[in-house]
Amino acid sequence: MASKMTNCIQDIKTRREALGLSQVELCRRAGLTSSNYVCRLEGGKITGPSHGTVVAIFDALEKAEREAPK
Repeated sequence: MASKMTNCIQDIKTRREALGLSQVELCRRAGLTSSNYVCRLEGGKITGPSHGTVVAIFDALEKAEREAPK
């Protein structure tokens, strides 16, 4: 399970950086109340994010990808 979560977090970071989004901006777009949640997640400070939070982050990334200029 830990390696799947590590892969998931790495995917978040890779996609976020490719879109040029800051960690704070991704938090805002995902509707997270903590503006440093993604920073803590990517830094390994959060080891068990809720399913709903992960879905919100990926939804925000997907929306940003759709809105990105081609």
